[in-house]
Amino acid sequence: MASKRLDGKVAIITGAASGFGKGIALKFVQEGCKVLIADLSEAAGQTVAADLGCAFKRADVTKPEDWQALLDEILASYGHLDIVVNNAGATYANKPTEEVTEREFDLVMNVNVKSIYLSTTILMQYFLSQHRPGCFIQVASTAATRPRPRLTWYNASKAAVVNATKTLAVEYGPKQVRFNAVSPVVGSTGMTHLFLGKADTPENREGFVATVPLGRPSTPADVANACCYLASDEAAFITGINMEVDGGRCEASGPLRDHQSMTPEQPSEGCHDWVDEPHATRSAFASLDHPSVPGPGLFGGDDPSLLGNPYLAALTQPDLRYGGYDWLDLDISNLDMDFSLVVGADIDLPHPEPDVSTSPASLLPEPPATASVHRHSGLPWPFEQGRENPAPTRLPLPPLREILKASPLSSCGEDASAVEGLVQLLSEPRLPRPDQVRGPSAASGFVLLQRLLDAYFAKFQMIQPVIHGPTFDASDCRTILLASMACIGAVLSESPDSADLAATLSDFCTPMITWFGTTDQSNYSNVAYLTSLCLHQIYSLGSGDRALYQFADRMRGVLIGSLRGLGLLSCRPTSPEIGNPADSSLLSDVLDVKADWLAWIARETEIRLAWASFEYDCSLCTLTSRRGVVDLSELPSKLPSSDCLWEAPSADAWLALRTRLGSVSLGPSLSSLLHGLVNGTHMSEHISSWSKRLCGQVLGRLLWDLRQIEILSKSDFFCLPSLSSGQQQSKASLLRGLDYLLTTLNNPTSTSDLVSYNISSLLCHYSHLYTAGDIMDLILYIVRAVVSRESSHISAITTARHRLISTLGTDPVTARELAWHAGQIIAVANEYLVSAPCEIMRLFMSYVFIIAFVKYNPRGQTRDAAPEVRLDMSSCHVSEQRNISKWIQEGGPVRLGSTADLSTSGATKTIVQDAQSMMQRLCSWGLAEKFAKILQCFADSDV
Repeated sequence: MASKRLDGKVAIITGAASGFGKGIALKFVQEGCKVLIADLSEAAGQTVAADLGCAFKRADVTKPEDWQALLDEILASYGHLDIVVNNAGATYANKPTEEVTEREFDLVMNVNVKSIYLSTTILMQYFLSQHRPGCFIQVASTAATRPRPRLTWYNASKAAVVNATKTLAVEYGPKQVRFNAVSPVVGSTGMTHLFLGKADTPENREGFVATVPLGRPSTPADVANACCYLASDEAAFITGINMEVDGGRCEASGPLRDHQSMTPEQPSEGCHDWVDEPHATRSAFASLDHPSVPGPGLFGGDDPSLLGNPYLAALTQPDLRYGGYDWLDLDISNLDMDFSLVVGADIDLPHPEPDVSTSPASLLPEPPATASVHRHSGLPWPFEQGRENPAPTRLPLPPLREILKASPLSSCGEDASAVEGLVQLLSEPRLPRPDQVRGPSAASGFVLLQRLLDAYFAKFQMIQPVIHGPTFDASDCRTILLASMACIGAVLSESPDSADLAATLSDFCTPMITWFGTTDQSNYSNVAYLTSLCLHQIYSLGSGDRALYQFADRMRGVLIGSLRGLGLLSCRPTSPEIGNPADSSLLSDVLDVKADWLAWIARETEIRLAWASFEYDCSLCTLTSRRGVVDLSELPSKLPSSDCLWEAPSADAWLALRTRLGSVSLGPSLSSLLHGLVNGTHMSEHISSWSKRLCGQVLGRLLWDLRQIEILSKSDFFCLPSLSSGQQQSKASLLRGLDYLLTTLNNPTSTSDLVSYNISSLLCHYSHLYTAGDIMDLILYIVRAVVSRESSHISAITTARHRLISTLGTDPVTARELAWHAGQIIAVANEYLVSAPCEIMRLFMSYVFIIAFVKYNPRGQTRDAAPEVRLDMSSCHVSEQRNISKWIQEGGPVRLGSTADLSTSGATKTIVQDAQSMMQRLCSWGLAEKFAKILQCFADSDV
């Protein structure tokens, strides 16, 4: 007799008492599979099991104990498990989304999504512990990829199923466990009436079936055949797919009809019919009235690498899942600590919904005209936003001032009249002239705005010099840009309520950004608008507010995509030469000189915006451990011009300086400067410190990429050690390039030079930390696990701690060298603290390493004659360099800040106190409070 396709295999099929699930069970039995039917309806399940010769067990797929019982039952009956078909599902009646109740929302999310989470968490333990290949098949829905209105949360739940299936396939493919999904279209089952929103009759189904190219609905046999193929050895090399069993529905094109008269799409609902009778739906799910709430960190919000993975206990191959952490999205609301750190309150960011039903398009203000500046763009549609059609799309949104008035402002200590006046001023496209300001409120707001802009130029312009100060005039500037500048100026101002004021400004800056982009898409080609976008995203990173960070993360794509559309990224534009810098006679006419100066300013502003956006992208990469979206190959070929040219107060001064300094002052070549750094060659003194710092960011990005190659070469991924070993020389060259970069910046002559030196120093020393093998990965894993406060992580933390102690003890020289790099970050910050989000992160990382070094570094015998060294003594002190080198090689007493000896008990307490004092100086950035709490939690833990 010929063998059947599923001979010898054992499967669990949920929701198999009726509908598609019953069809799947029938097909599997016919193909020789042993099946355990799991269903909430006991009577129907027992009947189907008896008819098919299967086993049955009543199960609620939203309860972990029921999944454990299913596993125990199938192992007791058949001895092993091969296939899991997650078919059970639920929906609510087709209706307007605003009428969906919380109970109905919980129903679809718990049954459709949480069941997948539970089955994976519990059953994967079996497959992994037994080293047994397995197959998971999720019955999803065409609603995941072709959603229809009025079933929004059902659509979302099925999209989550498809997405989870793909990521699970990638994660567990190396363990030979396959994950696939099947997405049926409408079928006549016990829940079809819910999807139709009316009785399930041939007439009511006809409207939908007409959209299926093959002209009929899905049947249980269709779904069963697809599942059987995916479960069989014929599909042994198939994983991560979503097989659409829809008669071509998802490929069909054409305009949608009015959704009120259109039959909504019913995905695998029939297969999700895991109750016996349609009228039994509500009572069958009565147990879900109060669904169980997962504990903190177990369901959303926490890092997925910490959830239910048995390989965490081993930690033998730390990889991307352990070392890459998004610190911005880390929820630390469970940390309730008392320490004297005064910081701004978290922001409750409003997201106003414009009333599109009552505001005609005629109410929209005309968008301000923008100066025509020559731009190089080699990209065709769709990247040429707003270029081909001079008339922008007009959408029926209310005027900006109505949106801003509808946005509740955060409370702040500033005079309420001044804040109200500031909102009033920023609600207009342009500021009035000072002599045109009317009313005490507007006058107070004008004074407040001027104070915040002064703070911006005094404290942030030197960090990101993207605004041309000599020609800046607030009255000629778009208010969206002024709002973003004022937001950062508020953070850096010295007023005690600076954090609250910045939050208030951000509260209406966010809807302004959205409104301008929505009402006039030509803004995506406007440099002033894109600059405001970049500045507000920088503020969002440092705010410590997850909602703001997520908004910035979404808008980053808009910013970078718009820069590509302008040709500022991707096509490597070069600045056109304006005359010959050696021959001033060509520009002797005063009007020509001024016109050329203004044209150069416009072009240089674009280049600086591109570089500032790249540096912001690098900051986000550092803070989230995700690769930046700007590719190195699309960076501008020229770096920013020299500071003296950019700061020239007049056209004549600009021309004279340009003539004397030569072409290098217009912006050095990126490739030439990188080559010089890596090879240690001399650099022109006219190259700006910001240009050198940007080269450091490029080297840092290259080191990040090499680190990912090291991670992916581990056995859990490609098991290709040659990937890593072949890059060691490149890594060493890049690190030497960063070290040499610091020597070129070591003698700053201005505050802006000092800022670039400090940022580059932090980048250099931080690069040495995170490229040093697995040490930093292990430390960060322990920190994240400790902060999550999950008891399930205790054994894995213990294993990680033992391995870290062993690693530090095996190579004490490297451990001490890394401790010195961490100490140098603190030394640089002590000398001059740059108030920017990414620098806060690197400072935090240095303290994390020092605390781990104190807690886990094996204590060697201290040499009596060894001189004491300070880790936070700047490397520019030549007298200390010899002692430091000797300490790195041989060890000995060492101090840091207020801690006289790092080897004494209680050292971590004083280290944290120093860290909190440092973070106090950055208290206006909410990120400082977040990191201070994490440091306190890590130091206080007994791990």
